[in-house]
Amino acid sequence: MRRPEGFRDEINIRDLGGYRTEDGRVVKEGCFYRSGGPYLMNDEELVLLEQLHLSAMLDLRTASQMQKHPDPVLPGVEMLRHSGVVSKGGEKIDFSSRGMSRIDEEGWNQLNALRQYYVEMPYGNDAFKVMFKAVKDGRTPLLFHCATGKDRTGVAAMLILYALGCSDAVVLADYMESCSSRKKIMEQAMEGKEEYFRLHPEARELTIMKEGVSEKIGHAVITALHERYPDLRDYFFEEYGLGEKDLEEIRNRYLKNAAV
Repeated sequence: MRRPEGFRDEINIRDLGGYRTEDGRVVKEGCFYRSGGPYLMNDEELVLLEQLHLSAMLDLRTASQMQKHPDPVLPGVEMLRHSGVVSKGGEKIDFSSRGMSRIDEEGWNQLNALRQYYVEMPYGNDAFKVMFKAVKDGRTPLLFHCATGKDRTGVAAMLILYALGCSDAVVLADYMESCSSRKKIMEQAMEGKEEYFRLHPEARELTIMKEGVSEKIGHAVITALHERYPDLRDYFFEEYGLGEKDLEEIRNRYLKNAAV
């Protein structure tokens, strides 16, 4: 994994290239980029984005989010969009600052709802079907993003890395890297609240999820995926119609031998 130079940390952009797979190969650089919304990028960052020579860009946000903050149109880049709720139950969750600041029983209920939302995200997800069609068709370099590039984008990256043959440890490490990118934002949100968080651990966890990512949630997504599909090849076939031959072709296209 590397972060393209010149982007602010909070844009949370990084190249999935460089991760080692379980068969000893390495993900090629310049194929898959994950990030926060390009609509947040300044003029200098948009110039750098164009220099990545993207083939396609997938917006994982809902239709209302896209309408409120449309992405910039990049010359020669195919814009892939998906309209609708990304995961079951998401339409019932209050993602506002008020909703993410709940405490006591309401706070624990919010955490439970969020956990279920993330755990369900890999299944029946039309946005991820669009993504894997692009992967299979070779429409790369591909950039995929949501708003902050950490939640929906984080689960999308998990699935791409699994399709490429990466281990649970690699998948979780990439998911958690958003906390490094957004470290300053997380620190500002938690500054001076030690006693409050001691009294309300649910508020601390919600703050982490609002500004970064939760390791507990990352583990929950991975655990649920393995419980439902002990052999992940079954997952990729049932969800995306990718058979063993398809996965082999994808890996041969996007992996390289590790340097000795």
